[in-house]
Amino acid sequence: MDKFEITYDGNLRTSAEHLDSGSIINTDAIVCNIGDMMQLVTDKKLKSTTHRVIQDKQTESKPRYSIPFFLHPAPSVILKSVFREDDKGVLADDFLDQRLKEIKLY
Repeated sequence: MDKFEITYDGNLRTSAEHLDSGSIINTDAIVCNIGDMMQLVTDKKLKSTTHRVIQDKQTESKPRYSIPFFLHPAPSVILKSVFREDDKGVLADDFLDQRLKEIKLY
């Protein structure tokens, strides 16, 4: 079986380790990564995580489906907290540009 790994408290953990710590991730789970913009507007109440799937070389690999879907607001949209009215926010285009530079994709 392949392993799904996510960062948790800054450390990479497998789904099995998360299951032991109270998570509900299992082989029948559907996982949705909400992304960095959603993390921003929810004041980190919803968290975006670094994640990957690695093949477990000790077992036979099974088919796995991944359907990535990226939805970005228009560049002129101001991203701001849904909880704080005083948040001035940041342009979606500026945030995306900064984030792509941080992860070295730009």
